[in-house]
Amino acid sequence: DYCIGYAWTEIEVAHDTDAWLGIGSDDGMKLWLNGEIVVDQWVQRTSRLDDDVVPLRLKKGKNQFLIKIQNMKGLWSFTARLRVRGS
Repeated sequence: DYCIGYAWTEIEVAHDTDAWLGIGSDDGMKLWLNGEIVVDQWVQRTSRLDDDVVPLRLKKGKNQFLIKIQNMKGLWSFTARLRVRGS
């Protein structure tokens, strides 16, 4: 109960790219892309695939993602999948 978990990853792209991040969290969540916060919400829910779908602009080169999950009670988890927009 009342714990916080973090996940970090880095993704490299060949050119500036539009994308979506489908993310689910149990419970609240913050998401940073390249040091800038793009999601900040405090919710009480069970983690499900694509609870939120966040449009993103990835820059050429390395892109850093940091996710913070803020759990209220019980188990905690998150799901995330990055999808690149087709041209």
